[in-house]
Amino acid sequence: GTRAVDASAYKGLALDVYGNNEGYNLHLRTDDVWLPWQSYRASFPAPSGWHTVRLPFSEFTGYRIDTPLDIEQLERIGIVAIGRAFKADLCVARLALYRDASSGSE
Repeated sequence: GTRAVDASAYKGLALDVYGNNEGYNLHLRTDDVWLPWQSYRASFPAPSGWHTVRLPFSEFTGYRIDTPLDIEQLERIGIVAIGRAFKADLCVARLALYRDASSGSE
């Protein structure tokens, strides 16, 4: 199986992205997620040009799962183009856990 990571010491995930002015989703899977359609989801904009997106774990909502997000058992992170028909075009230069959104420390 997938080895889980304890991300409880962190506030959220930071991504450096270059997009095509569309919105994308970040999906998390934990030890509690066992059906393929379940996940914890947050959306983010991806304008043209490099920028950093910060997604606090508190912004992720469960999709078809009632169990609260347990970031002590983080197993998988997925970047998803979902919900409507559009051309997906997204570059990701960095994906990191962050501790404090105000200080920018990873």
